[in-house]
Amino acid sequence: MSMRVGKVKEGIKYLLQSILACRARYSDRDRLVFIPHHGMAVNDKYNIMNWRSDNALTLARYILDNGKCRHKIITIAVTSDDDLELLNDYVKTRYPDRRVEFMRFLGDISKKDRWRFYRVLTESSHVFSSITYRLRPFSKSSYATYVDLGYFPMPFKNDIFSKSDPLYMGLDNFDENDLDYYICNSELAIRLIMPSMRLDYGRYLNLGNCRNDYLISDDYPYDVRKELELKVSYPVKKIVLYTPTHRDYEEALTAEASRQLLGYEMDLASLGDNLRNNGVLIVCKLHPKQNRAVIERVLPEGIVIHEANNRYGLSELMKASDALLTDYTSGYYDYLLLDKPVIFNFYDIDRYKNSRGFTFTPIESVCAGTIVKSAEELGQALMEIEENKLKYSEMRRFVKNLVFTYSDTKSTYRIFERFLSTIS
Repeated sequence: MSMRVGKVKEGIKYLLQSILACRARYSDRDRLVFIPHHGMAVNDKYNIMNWRSDNALTLARYILDNGKCRHKIITIAVTSDDDLELLNDYVKTRYPDRRVEFMRFLGDISKKDRWRFYRVLTESSHVFSSITYRLRPFSKSSYATYVDLGYFPMPFKNDIFSKSDPLYMGLDNFDENDLDYYICNSELAIRLIMPSMRLDYGRYLNLGNCRNDYLISDDYPYDVRKELELKVSYPVKKIVLYTPTHRDYEEALTAEASRQLLGYEMDLASLGDNLRNNGVLIVCKLHPKQNRAVIERVLPEGIVIHEANNRYGLSELMKASDALLTDYTSGYYDYLLLDKPVIFNFYDIDRYKNSRGFTFTPIESVCAGTIVKSAEELGQALMEIEENKLKYSEMRRFVKNLVFTYSDTKSTYRIFERFLSTIS
């Protein structure tokens, strides 16, 4: 019985796809569609008002702010939790002469909303996303151009697994049937990403990530810096942004198996005193996929966990900080564009290496900063940020040039010129 029901559902799905595909044939293609990263839109509240950390949203803002493609309807995917009234009021005030529509597609949405979004795809000439979505069956390739603007500059941790591995992601299922182009930051990045997807080399374009235009720009988030400094009762001299990645081996754990935020069994009171005495504030931006249940929330005053809001995100936190404390996240590569010191907290490197692995071996060969593997080393590194900055200056520049062909503010411009200049 269940098999018969399944076949009926598949038949209905195929019929709807066929109807939409047929509809696409006669559409006038008057839309540009922008789809932010699902996890970051849902967990970090990225949308048209909080766009600087997302590639698709940055491109949409570039088009709107510069009066481009005025004959197009700008369609932006939003989450089930986004306030549509607030977003509509925002664009009516800021862009009174533009047609901007928000469509629910991300998060826990209804089937009606999902199929409504699929219908919109049939009316689009271009679809820009911050991660690859399987949407092509709903809008035939000959009628729309699908562009994955990229999620990271270059993978730091491993994303390629055999099909028998529990961590297998199925990335190799994506091919020309799912997207036309994938945007990268360097030739090295192309060669590291290519094995994970079945796309021809010519479909990878080295144009840069839209969101990094803001990182390199002179636009400094003074309001964010001030807000962070007010989170503690002492004068802040240095803000250290802590961006730990998620642990696959922690996904199924509960609070009974909790650990401290920094990974070590530490005297938090003593650490808090050292942070206060040296004017250091640690702001932790947890990964959207991190199992928060395993992290103890009792922290000294000098360590705060960033709570998502609709005003700023990771890019603003990076610019407002003085140093990065990280582990195995590709956000480290983005941070190199700021030429600020980096501390690598490798408290579980052996376990992580065995469970997930890295794109480079040894991974230390591309770590342009102090590497710590104990609570004592971490405490010392936090007090030696200026020494770190000088010591690893040349290595930061070397790794940055490996990862990024362009270190300018024109990635969004290059992408616009490549895909949309002829229709603007």
